[in-house]
Amino acid sequence: MSDPNVDPPVVSGFSRTSLDPPVVSGFSRTSFTGRPLVQLTLARMREFIREPEAVFWTFGFPIVVSLALALAFPSRADRPVAVGLYPGAATESLRSTLKGSHGITIRDVRPDDERRALREGEVNIVVVPTTPPTYRFDPAREESRLARAVVDDALKRAAGRPEPWTAQEQPQEVAGSRYIDWFIPGLIGMGIMTNGMWGIAFGIVQARMRKLLKQLMASPMRRSRSERSVPAGSSTRSNSPDRSGRWSWPTRSRAAVA
Repeated sequence: MSDPNVDPPVVSGFSRTSLDPPVVSGFSRTSFTGRPLVQLTLARMREFIREPEAVFWTFGFPIVVSLALALAFPSRADRPVAVGLYPGAATESLRSTLKGSHGITIRDVRPDDERRALREGEVNIVVVPTTPPTYRFDPAREESRLARAVVDDALKRAAGRPEPWTAQEQPQEVAGSRYIDWFIPGLIGMGIMTNGMWGIAFGIVQARMRKLLKQLMASPMRRSRSERSVPAGSSTRSNSPDRSGRWSWPTRSRAAVA
């Protein structure tokens, strides 16, 4: 048994009257970067940057999805309407009239193939050379109704329809009416919700299951600093296992001994 009258050995860096941990050489607690919260946050950010797959799924994947959907659903403002005409001499007058109209593209469609062309969107409307012309289109499709109005206006103008007046046009670009105006905010919101769920809540649950929280609480730092570093370091990432399958938590950072 130890003698109660003999003082215990003095550990370098510790004071019997202070509960503060020792100061590491070259690491000042008074500087901004020397604060434990800052070091814990930087440790979590470094773990994220060192995982290329996590960087891709957080930053690269949303950009790839945005570009892919932009190519799949381009703007329809300047897209011409596709008009199908039967090949042959019977449609030459219609072809010459519509070819000179702005915003109309002529495509040859055989009579036995017009339903497939309308169904697959190769043409928006088929004009049959009758007197007067016959329009065949799908009224359930918006582009087909637009093509019907454009073709009808072009043919009636060419036939000499009198115009009582010409309206003035003032094109307006209204913010929020495009597909991309809805998609990008939704993608950002989904990223925030995903990081909030998997980066904070799920990470804390996994750390508790693996008893990592006990290791953090046993380290010489305040609990509040460890708790505040979780949302600060996970705001742009979601905790994910490293290549060895283990969940990365900064249990041995310089902040733990500061």
